Formats: sequence, C-alpha cells, structure tokens
Amino acid sequence: MTFFGEEDIDVMLAESPTQATIGGVTASVIVTRVGEDLLGGAGMHVQATRILLTAKTGQFPALRPGADVVIGTATYVATDVKRSGDGALSEALCEIAP
Repeated sequence: MTFFGEEDIDVMLAESPTQATIGGVTASVIVTRVGEDLLGGAGMHVQATRILLTAKTGQFPALRPGADVVIGTATYVATDVKRSGDGALSEALCEIAP
C-alpha cells in the first residue's frame, strides 16, 4: 500500500539520529519522551516518563505489545502499538524493561 507523502516519511526518518532494534531489525525512528501522571491529589504529584517511538508502518514486523525495543544501550518494552493518521506511521508507547 502506498501512502500520501510516503517519500517525506523516508526523508524524515533518514534525518533522525536515533536507531532502534526490534526483532533483529535496526532502523531510524523518532523518539519522544512523554510524561504520564501516576498519582495526583492533595498536593502530591507523581509522574513517570515513557518513550513514544514513531516508525514507518511495516518497518519492524515484530513491533507489537510486549516486544523488546532497544534504543542505544537501553531496553524498553512496547506496551501499546497503534497506527497514526492515515496508517503510514506507527507509534509504540514503551517503558523501561524490568
């Protein structure tokens, strides 16, 4: 399947300095740190940081919830995977591996 602007996605990912390895496949990705509220109320606020990985759909066949995601020297676990927009990009919410 071809997506509108797919060539732009290839250029955008090629310019990213971040590489991820999932299921033995290594490729460029975009990584965003996302804050998530864990506890709140009565003047107390606890927040965790998770990783949002954005990759071209189909680039990582093994990308699914529970998959190990290696970025640099850190290993994360994908907890939620979904397609974004028209489906040309996939996003995976990841947390540090136990």
